[in-house]
Amino acid sequence: MQDCVISCRVSSREQTEGYSLESQKRLLTGEASNLGFEVARMFEVAESASKTEERKTFQEMMRYVKKHNIKHILVEKVDRITRSLQDAVTIDDWRNIEGNFVHFVKDGLVLHKDSKSSDILQWDIKVVFARQYINNLREEVRKGVIEKALHGHYPGNLKRGYKSVRKNGSKRAVWKIDKSKKSDAPFIKRAFELYAYDDLSLVGLRQKLFSEGWKTKHGRPIQKSRLAEILQDPFYAGEKFLWNGKEYSDAVHEGLVQPHVFDLVQLKFNRNRNGVKRTKHRHLLAGIMKCGVCGRAITAEIQKGHTYYRCTGHGGCEQKKVYTREEDIEVQLVNALGKLEVEDVEFFDWLKDALREVHQEESTYHEEALGNLKAQYDHLQKRVEHLYEDKLDRELDPARYRELSTKYRAEQEVILEKINGHHEGNKKFFELGEKLVDFANQAKKMYEEKGKLQKREILRFAFLNLQMKDKKLEFALHPTISWIQNTTSASRSHFGCGNRI
Repeated sequence: MQDCVISCRVSSREQTEGYSLESQKRLLTGEASNLGFEVARMFEVAESASKTEERKTFQEMMRYVKKHNIKHILVEKVDRITRSLQDAVTIDDWRNIEGNFVHFVKDGLVLHKDSKSSDILQWDIKVVFARQYINNLREEVRKGVIEKALHGHYPGNLKRGYKSVRKNGSKRAVWKIDKSKKSDAPFIKRAFELYAYDDLSLVGLRQKLFSEGWKTKHGRPIQKSRLAEILQDPFYAGEKFLWNGKEYSDAVHEGLVQPHVFDLVQLKFNRNRNGVKRTKHRHLLAGIMKCGVCGRAITAEIQKGHTYYRCTGHGGCEQKKVYTREEDIEVQLVNALGKLEVEDVEFFDWLKDALREVHQEESTYHEEALGNLKAQYDHLQKRVEHLYEDKLDRELDPARYRELSTKYRAEQEVILEKINGHHEGNKKFFELGEKLVDFANQAKKMYEEKGKLQKREILRFAFLNLQMKDKKLEFALHPTISWIQNTTSASRSHFGCGNRI
């Protein structure tokens, strides 16, 4: 009897009791039994696991099968073992060894060294679009965070001098000034006032605050860079805050310092810092192309009505004196985009059909995940209700009730954000994937019809690591577009012989 390992992607214990955990194990252990395999080990990845934790488990599994010469890996579906192109390459390398097999039970797919081209193509499609799906889901979760910011709530996890407080029944936590004895709030307020009204440098301010008792947990003065960061943070004046480089107004938290004090501090910073001149023109490739020799930024200059690009030349780079006209670079860009075009309409129709199939699988995953999340939410709600009953019956003191109630409601809020992310991700996944396919075949036309800002967005999306060397462009394509392009050429013979997945 041969040994095998099982790979499961599961939710947390409370989500999975009676749901996907047991059903997934039953399916895979049953399949192992049918095939005459002995399960040597089962590897589980929590749905809530971080990307690092997920990858760590995957690598542990691959080390295990290699060390113990395991020849079979059983998994429910492609997206249950990986949503990473890097891990997919690892799987490909392993299954290309004679005698190694990867069984995707629900997909009805078995990969090995001599797999048919149609099976490999099916594997490639599912990996690429599963990766696109998870990227889209992350984007939707980020949108939920942005929505929170738009409503005036700072989405960060920590802000010195403040604490996050959630009132009973409130869906969102609010930031309140921390008035505890160990709070940094009094020192931060003092820092703003001293820097605004006294003739102190950051170094002098740092030392003065240290002498007044503001120390790190190691008993040292606050770092100069940290102090500068605090003094330039509009959060402390209330009214607005910065999040991911963008300013949000109508902040709902209470300011620690008066707005006019904050403004005085910013004026002082502006006087002390060296000004940076802004360029009059926004050049097409500014900020998105680098030197192919030294890796530094490419600068743009206008000469006799034309825009030229060259390396900034730091460190004596040989490209400092190599000027390339923007028109010549655009010719190369348009040619590169044109190579993405494919006249094989039949293939693109097939690819969209394949995408619909993957979308249906992802919809099923969404429904399972939503069921698990809602079950967990309801479970927490029952806990909150039981807490309240215990409080009424005087079996639970008020302080303990507040502590547990706040904890459970915080967990419920996290679950609600995940539920919203799944709703949006499921709704937009197919639309986004279909646009990717269309983009790959229409990139050149779209580029030629758009204005400068839209062209910059197309270039940022289509090309990675855009570089200029000896007046020649060097770049890598967006992974999904690159895969579509490679698969298109590989599919010609596939369609020619009449084979379909």
